[in-house]
Amino acid sequence: MKNINRYIKYFFFSIIFIATISLIIYQGIKDFIVNLPTSYHSLFFVFLGIWLWGINMHVLVNSKIDCTALLNPEVRPLRNSSTGFINHRNIYNLALDFTAFLCSSILLYNYCGTFYEKSTLIWIPISTLIITIYIIFMPHRIMYRKERMKFVDALIRIITPTIKVETPFFDNVLADLITSFSKVVGDVYVALAELFIELVVVPAADKRFGDNIIADTGKSQKDASVHIHHHILLDLIGSLMILVPYLFRLKQCIADYNTKATPTQRRKSLLNAIKYGTSIPVYCLSGYYSWIKSDIKSTDDKDLLAPMYKHAKIIFIFW
Repeated sequence: MKNINRYIKYFFFSIIFIATISLIIYQGIKDFIVNLPTSYHSLFFVFLGIWLWGINMHVLVNSKIDCTALLNPEVRPLRNSSTGFINHRNIYNLALDFTAFLCSSILLYNYCGTFYEKSTLIWIPISTLIITIYIIFMPHRIMYRKERMKFVDALIRIITPTIKVETPFFDNVLADLITSFSKVVGDVYVALAELFIELVVVPAADKRFGDNIIADTGKSQKDASVHIHHHILLDLIGSLMILVPYLFRLKQCIADYNTKATPTQRRKSLLNAIKYGTSIPVYCLSGYYSWIKSDIKSTDDKDLLAPMYKHAKIIFIFW
């Protein structure tokens, strides 16, 4: 019975993947990618990361490296013998399920797009994103809970602000991976922030200000309020969210500096901390530059544009 269910599952997955490939061929890969909302791009890279993590575990297992010890923060890899390997096949299956879910959502989005405006279908990719986040963190004993909880436990350790505890090897590896996916983290946040603006900020501004006009500028108070929230949530915090993984890695380097035994190890940790610390001004300037660009796009006054362009150029040079 179990094999039958597996065959049925793979049969439906095959149909989904074939339909997705056909859609890509029909639209052309460039148009296919461009027409997809940002949240789909983010999910693609998240699921790609799961596939690559499975491949990584597969290679380690074939190299006779104890993955259980590798993923255990209490022990050091290669110094402990254990037969309880982490099952890389489960990671593959988890990645396969997520990929099929993503492809199904994309097919639904494109199918509905033939009948409705794409702007009215944004709930499909957003729902896919929210469901995916829930599945990754949910505590239920489904969808390969053991593999998911390994990730969640490590993530909790990474974001915990401790600088007096030595960082486990696996946490270093995972934090480095998350740093590589920092742009994806930012894109996921932007997708959720845009949803928050549409569902919360815009209705609240409409209820509070209505059709009130600012006397000095002649602009709508509602539009001004939404613009400020857009500034803060997307331009500023959106850029800073890309910085967050680097801050996690910086915290780990500081913790290693405080806990390493030899001067050589401490010096290495200090240099790593300086390296990740240099990302802070870069992304702060990036957020400020995005703020200025947003102001430029929303300004029609030619007298204001010239100094704004000059200011933006200065910030861009520093950035």
